[in-house]
Amino acid sequence: MTGGVHGLTTHAASNAPLVPGNRPTDIDAALKAVNFDNEQEVRELHRKMSDQMGTLERFLDWAFHNGEQRKAMEAFATLALCKAADDRRQRTDLIPGSRKDALTTLAACITSTGETALVQSLDDNYAGNGFAKWLAYPDRLCMAGHVHRARVAPNDAQDAQKAVKYYGEAATLYEKADRHEQAAESSAAIADVHTRAGAYQQAVEIYSELVTVHTQAARPVHAAVLAALGDVHTLQGEHEKAASAYKQAGRPELAQKAFEAAAQAHMETAKVHAANDSVEKAADACDAAARCYLEARVPGKAAQAWDAAARLYTAIHLPEKAAHAYEKAAEVYMRAGKYELAADAYHAAAVAYKDGGLAEKASQTYAKAAQAWMAAADAYLRAGERAHERAAQAYEKAARAYVGAGPLVPAADAYVKAGQTYAGNRQPRLAAVAFGLAARGYAEAGLDEKAVKARRMAADAYVKAGQAYGGNRQHDLAADAYDTAAKTYQFMGAKDEARNAFKMAGQAYESAAAAYAANHQPDLAAEAYDKAAKAYESARQPALAKAASQRAADEYEKAADTFAKDHQHGEAAKNRIKAADSYLRLGELKKAIAAYKGGAQAYGRVAQACEKEHQYSAAAEAHEHAAEAYKRLSWYVSTPDVSRAVADAYKAAAAAYQLAGEHEPAADDYKAAADAYREIGEHEKAADADKMAAKAYWSAAADAGALGLNGLAAPAYDKAGAADTRAGEHALAAKAHEAAARAYRDAGLPEKAKDAATRAAAALVLAAANPPIENPDVIGPEATPLHRNDRSVEW
Repeated sequence: MTGGVHGLTTHAASNAPLVPGNRPTDIDAALKAVNFDNEQEVRELHRKMSDQMGTLERFLDWAFHNGEQRKAMEAFATLALCKAADDRRQRTDLIPGSRKDALTTLAACITSTGETALVQSLDDNYAGNGFAKWLAYPDRLCMAGHVHRARVAPNDAQDAQKAVKYYGEAATLYEKADRHEQAAESSAAIADVHTRAGAYQQAVEIYSELVTVHTQAARPVHAAVLAALGDVHTLQGEHEKAASAYKQAGRPELAQKAFEAAAQAHMETAKVHAANDSVEKAADACDAAARCYLEARVPGKAAQAWDAAARLYTAIHLPEKAAHAYEKAAEVYMRAGKYELAADAYHAAAVAYKDGGLAEKASQTYAKAAQAWMAAADAYLRAGERAHERAAQAYEKAARAYVGAGPLVPAADAYVKAGQTYAGNRQPRLAAVAFGLAARGYAEAGLDEKAVKARRMAADAYVKAGQAYGGNRQHDLAADAYDTAAKTYQFMGAKDEARNAFKMAGQAYESAAAAYAANHQPDLAAEAYDKAAKAYESARQPALAKAASQRAADEYEKAADTFAKDHQHGEAAKNRIKAADSYLRLGELKKAIAAYKGGAQAYGRVAQACEKEHQYSAAAEAHEHAAEAYKRLSWYVSTPDVSRAVADAYKAAAAAYQLAGEHEPAADDYKAAADAYREIGEHEKAADADKMAAKAYWSAAADAGALGLNGLAAPAYDKAGAADTRAGEHALAAKAHEAAARAYRDAGLPEKAKDAATRAAAALVLAAANPPIENPDVIGPEATPLHRNDRSVEW
């Protein structure tokens, strides 16, 4: 080739000395003469070549921009020395500058004329061309790749193709020359070209292949390659892969950013899945986000994401996955010193494991929750006195968690710590409760000595609580505390302490009663005097007990009168009967009898009022209360009238239940009425009541059978049969027992069916021996479609 660049470079090379003055006049001679094992000599030649170099200097003047002349001269000197060393198979490590940086520098400042000459040097390798003369062929290929790479833009195929071609050829030559690092750099440059052109996947494949080759060859992977791979993955939106590459490249700050971006992407994915009702996928995405947040060193968001995952897994009944997510959140909270949040998460995990039938894992996780609560309590104690109540609460929660885990002794120990902390915080009532729970735990674990000690601490704390409440004029709370202390001392066998505590309880109850009476609340005053009387009895103070009982009776009567005036007959009745109980303790039988009678009559008035309002269930309950009051009266007044009142009240209750459609309680009350009539010899009324009971039991059985509840229907049929038997209706009793047998069989209870069939057979024998009267009422299976006829419901 003649003219053009060849002419310029040839002319420059043949007409200028290497350096002025004493400097060698032949560049080639200087390069051939240098000893590459002598660092000083190599550096001196590099310096001289970087200064005025005659022919070389003039070549650089037109090949590279003047503004970068000094840098270009130094870079060119480095590459020229490298070529000379390569040609002589000498070392290059003593040559100043980096071959890679030199190529980058020259490619950045090359002129258009220089670029033309560079490309021509690649086509024919003409020695007169300055590039061909002083730069190695693979280096020129790499420089040409740099030039074209700088111009590559997305969708720029031409420059990208040329850059890839030159880099590829350079990589091949570098590899043949065992210059593996330069070969890898050229391959990485190809990947960068693809990245600039927007061909991300091709870039990823090349970077990944580089990593694989270097790994297999046991050569270190250049950090820049891994970082570039991370960049491409980031451009692709593959943030986790990017993070992995950044980590390998030793760029933790970039890895953290990539992991956080990955976490955010996973959370967005979770929202999409949740909106589409793909709950498990949403939960999985939250779980993945949590892992990425943790890698990104954003532990708070990691814990929140795991909590969200756990809740989603719970919602779709995947307890084991939910438990695992809760545990991960708990571990994060523990490392962050957020012990309460950790404990809550561990507790939720334990519940999930339990729901999943994983009892052993549940137990282990409850123990972790307990340990977290203990850590929280200790932290609160260190925080100062203001946080002591929260510390005590944390100890209590730890104790409950230990109970869930199984071991009772650690639970009891935690309760003791809770009690001591409450006591130190001047909260004796809460301390007493904690000590009491500790005592129970020690006792169940067989540690009797510790149990006794804990009980005494509980009792002493209750006494202190009573004193504190009393000082605040909270007499009822003081009384309850003293009473509990007394019962605890009593359980321990500490008789003297128990009597003293009972006496203090009685005094506090009396103070409370006086306050209620002064406030015109006789019912509450009466109850407080009643409790005082019982406390004094336990304290072996009979005179004080009698006085308190008298005051209680008086206040109950006042309360009953007040309620009666306000037409609150139910409350009046309750207080009359309570007055009666107080009179009995006082031995005043006449007053007790009058009070029971008054209470029963008041309940009767309640029942009548309810019936007028068609509130039949409430009316039935009032009649039952009246019956019970008359029954108590009958214990002290043995007259037929009182027993008849009992029976009549039960019968009225049964009738009210029937009107309410509640057949079984109606039947039970008819039976109670029959029993009461029978006790006073009124057998006809008893028989009638038994018949009514039988009909009601039939109705209850039929209702249950219609709902397929044969297990409930069968006993009702049996009760109907028993009622018919008592009424002498043996044929009907047989039918009832037969129905019971069928229902038992349908319910899958063959043994009970057999027993019912036996009772039916016995009833038939009695029916044969005792023929029925003419035209009896029909009760039985043919009564209605549900086993009764119209006559059977005529009450």
